[in-house]
Amino acid sequence: MSHRPDYVPDGTTGEGAIAKEGYFEREKKKTDVGKKLHQLIQADEQKKINKHGEGVCYGCMRKDYIISSLFYCCSRCMEKRGTEALYTIVYHKPSEEICDFCGKWQKPFDTYQINASLCTQHCWPKMERFHREYREAGGKSQNPLEKKHRRKYGKDYKILRTSGARPAGI
Repeated sequence: MSHRPDYVPDGTTGEGAIAKEGYFEREKKKTDVGKKLHQLIQADEQKKINKHGEGVCYGCMRKDYIISSLFYCCSRCMEKRGTEALYTIVYHKPSEEICDFCGKWQKPFDTYQINASLCTQHCWPKMERFHREYREAGGKSQNPLEKKHRRKYGKDYKILRTSGARPAGI
């Protein structure tokens, strides 16, 4: 028996026990859909992520250290980049949304929410910069349709848009 305060009977130190608990918590949070997606990605030779976190970047198509996340992508950017590094299309957006790759506002049903990976060297810093500038500029309030409604109906345009009584023309 050791006299160390962080001793755990199974032989791991306190740090190891914490890591073990974290592992079990992460495993509990995983869903069946997430596990299936992970298996599909790992089965595909092109999309596979190795044990060092290296895979194909959706932005520049380089094999590098990557971070996976959800992005909004317009149909033109998806045509340019192809589907080689695209994991899944999560959602087809029915409203106007800004494309994370080209930075332009897209019409309804022209934007997709995708699950993809970006490299940490080039594409991820670009995406962070784009989102920082987007937030500083006002975010969703810079939507051209919202600007048009604000000019036309005044500051209470959201109330008019969501209430049951709508004036003609909205």
